[in-house]
Amino acid sequence: MITLLMFILCVYGLAATIAISQIFEPARSWIKENFEWGYKLIKCPMCLSFWIGLLATFAGYPTPTNYYMYNAFIAVGSTYLLHAIVWKLALKDKDF
Repeated sequence: MITLLMFILCVYGLAATIAISQIFEPARSWIKENFEWGYKLIKCPMCLSFWIGLLATFAGYPTPTNYYMYNAFIAVGSTYLLHAIVWKLALKDKDF
């Protein structure tokens, strides 16, 4: 159970940091100008969490299951729920 919680929080934290934080704004702007397909991938925390969950499984990070796609879908579902909660509570003024 602790592995599942750690996996969910790590994937959400990384996806949210890359997709919506101010620290990655210059990188997102550069990617938007140079790689439209790359920007489509990183502008959405849910989309990005799928790939982060899949890569975490391939990289050997402790994951809830040994099935790659299950981990990726666990990452997407949990990121969607966490992002909805955070947006509802704290980020109402941002457009996602």
